[in-house]
This record gives sequence, C-alpha cells and structure tokens, in this order.
Amino acid sequence: MAVLLDLPSELLLDILSFVRTTLNLSARLQKSTFFALSLTSKRLNTLANPFLYHEYVNLDVRRELSPFANTIIDRPDLAAHVRRLALRGVKRVYNGELDTILRLVDTKDFPRTSTSVSEGRPQEAVAFFLIMTLAPKLEYLHLESMDLIRVSWLILSLVLQKAPREIPGIFGYLKIVDLDCRDSKWNIDIITVSGFLCLPSLETFQLRGAVHSIIDASQWKCPVRSSSVASIILEEGSFSAGVFSKLISSSKALRNFVSVGNTSWCARSPGTYLLEHRSSLETIHWSLSDSHFQADLISNEKGSMRDFQKLHTLIWDQFQLGELSAWRHGTGLRLVDHLPSSLVSLVLKNCNLAIIGHLDDLADADSTWLPNLETVNVQMTMLREGIVQDEIAGYHLRKIAERSALKNVRMEFTLPSSI
Repeated sequence: MAVLLDLPSELLLDILSFVRTTLNLSARLQKSTFFALSLTSKRLNTLANPFLYHEYVNLDVRRELSPFANTIIDRPDLAAHVRRLALRGVKRVYNGELDTILRLVDTKDFPRTSTSVSEGRPQEAVAFFLIMTLAPKLEYLHLESMDLIRVSWLILSLVLQKAPREIPGIFGYLKIVDLDCRDSKWNIDIITVSGFLCLPSLETFQLRGAVHSIIDASQWKCPVRSSSVASIILEEGSFSAGVFSKLISSSKALRNFVSVGNTSWCARSPGTYLLEHRSSLETIHWSLSDSHFQADLISNEKGSMRDFQKLHTLIWDQFQLGELSAWRHGTGLRLVDHLPSSLVSLVLKNCNLAIIGHLDDLADADSTWLPNLETVNVQMTMLREGIVQDEIAGYHLRKIAERSALKNVRMEFTLPSSI
C-alpha cells in the first residue's frame, strides 16, 4: 500500500469509490473497514474523506480505538459523518489512552456519569465517551461483549435524565439499536435497556441474549403506545410473558416482529399479545417448540391469526403443530383456516410430517380464501422410520405441489435425504 503515497488525490478518490461500490456489507465485515483502509497510509489519513467515516466496525477486540479517536480529535468535523458504529469489545486501555478519549467530550455536560464510568472501568469509559461523541448523527449502534455490557445502561442513565425536548439532540437520528451479549457471562436486562424505546427516531430494537432479571416490572421505561419502533427482534433471550407484553405494547404500530430461540414465557402465551398490532404487523418470524403456544398464536381468546390485516410474510420455525399421524386423518387445528387473506409468503421450517395435512388443506382451499398467496416454502425434518413410508410422503407432496401450481402458488420443499 506504500505505493499509494505518490498517487494523485483524484486517483485515490476513484480507487476508494470503486472499493465502496463493489464491497457489499458482508464482504466489508469479513475484511477491513473503510476506516482501517484509511489508516493504511498517512496520505489517506490526511485526506480523511468523509465517506471513509460513515461506518466504523470494531471487528477485533484487540483493535485499539485510540487511533480512531485521535483522528476525530484532529478532525472533529468527521464525527458528524459517522452513521454506523459497531463495537465488539475494547482492548485493555490505560490512563493515557483514556485521557485521549476524554478529550473527545465536554465532561461538564455529565460530570456524575463521567466520574462513575472512569473509575476502574476504562474499557467502558472508552466505549461510552466515543458513543456519546458520535451520538448526534449516529443511525446504527451495535454493542456486544462483556466489556460493553454496562455501556447501554450508562447511556440511558444520561439520556433519560434529560428533558424529552433535549433527547433528540443527543440521539436525534438513531434508528437501529442492536445489543448482543450471547457470548458473555453477563446478560443485558431487557427492562434496563427499554429506555432506548423512548428515542423518537428509533425504528428497530434488536436484543440477542437478553434476560428479565428485574422483578419489578414497574421499572419499565417506555409508556404504552409511545414508541416509534416498528421492528422488534428478539433472539436467544429469556423473559416473562408480562415483560414481553410491555415490550409489544410500547410500540405505536409494530410492523415487523422476530422471535427466535427465546424461552421462559411462563404460563401465558406470547402469541396473544401480538394481536394488539393486528392492524399494522406485516412480517412475523416465529420460533417456539411448545405446541400449546404454537396453537395459541394461530387462535386464542383474543382472536385469530386471520385478524392480521396487513400480514404478508409469515416465517414459522419449528412448526410442530399436530401429531405425526394427523396428516392422514385431518385432525387437530387447521392452519389454513386461520391464515390472513393478505398473506403473500409462507415459510415453515423444521416441520415434521404432520405438516402434510396442513399443506393438503392449503392446496384444496378455495382460491378466494388466500387470494394473495404466491409462495410456500417448507423445510421438513424429523422423519422417523415406521411413522410413514418415504414414497407415500413424497407422492403426497408432489400432488400437493401440482394442485397448488394450478392456483399460481409455488410450493417449494426441502426434504430429508431419504425422501
């Protein structure tokens, strides 16, 4: 890269523009970020083109943040260009490096917070002050690892002390909050971080590995129907149905909901709460192994899945509704009776053979029942010898696909290798 030092600035800009347009997000996350590329030579660092700083992804916990902070100190105008910040941990820092980070901010704005965060927790201090410096223009914030587990609480302890009219000035553009503590021995408490839902610009709230450890649910920080969040994504968490209800009820109009690998719902099915957003939900990605809770999502005392007026995509992982023998006899709750007429795409993952009965009903249903349905994707697993002969199952699936094709519905199957 030393050869770049002698290239004209215009050519360097062309090279960097080409890199930006050809590397997709996945490739950038696997390789160096644009910030790392800018550090390759002093010439590039001197140029400090604003688009180099739109995104900073701290891929390696061993990577130092102080060079990034130093650059922003030298060019404070660049802080306004950072839109995406992803921190996966912070290398052990020392007092000199902490002093560098502290130069980023005017600590008189929050002296109590700055004092508490700086004492004995330098990694947290580095992340906290960096985030608060970039906060006014930040659109995407991703935090993970044990080093950063308290940072979200520190941010909220500052932001929530401000008057509501002042909050947009701190995180006025933040659209996505993504907190991940799955690889940490410490967990994020969902009640503690619920304050993020109060941010007026927030669109997506994603928690991975969150728990419900605070017993007093009255500490929930976001009032009912006050949050602008449209997408809630929960993965591998553990919390009660009551807390789940508060989370769902916080949104004014929830459009997208994902729940994968979550546990500890207690006796109350979480499916009943989703009906609060029957007029706005467009996408549901659902994963529950408990067949009772699965049935409750389809139909419960508050209504039926058919009541979702705008639902166009339903992704159901671990669909195990019905007994393995029920596919022949048509017993049990019929999924087809409760699918909304707005549905366009249905994806059923990790299904047992009981799904054949539901697909049979779907293929035989009147075309006016699901007028917008275009694709059905089914991934079947758990084929157990003796339950049904392979060739019989394969024959039924082929016939179902043929009947569906006559209605312009494309059925796709991923089957066990033995079928």
